[in-house]
Amino acid sequence: PNQKTCLVKTHEHKQDAQPAIYVVRDGRTAIVSLWEFYDRRIPLKTLIEGTHQFGKWQDHLQAWDYSRRPKTLFLRYEDLLLNLEQTLKLLSDFLQHQILSHDLPARESIANQDGRWVRSGVEQADTRLSGDLLELFNNLHAEGLKRAGYQ
Repeated sequence: PNQKTCLVKTHEHKQDAQPAIYVVRDGRTAIVSLWEFYDRRIPLKTLIEGTHQFGKWQDHLQAWDYSRRPKTLFLRYEDLLLNLEQTLKLLSDFLQHQILSHDLPARESIANQDGRWVRSGVEQADTRLSGDLLELFNNLHAEGLKRAGYQ
């Protein structure tokens, strides 16, 4: 059958039982990325504690509960970069579509077209929290880190 697949990207909590691809990113990196997205105007501590519109990283992970949610493919962001072939196979099987390309465009190429949602690799902040902020994140999000395989 000639059937179109419509994909919707969201940062919101699940709304229904429709099939979903849940892509999780190491929370420590995700927090720094969000901080950069907000031009560092929101303190990192606020983002770690989840006292902002998206809430705590771990709570978002829990809300989707990909391990119990039917028709949900769980992917780690890092696997898109480090294990592309296996990730493409998982996506192909889940979406029931053939793989059209085995290459990702260079990040710089995407950043040059966008610049807000995808930043140049040169502009990326250190992806690791350190000191008290790292300790705070690890304490508040230990369960989520473990659940997603980051600990």
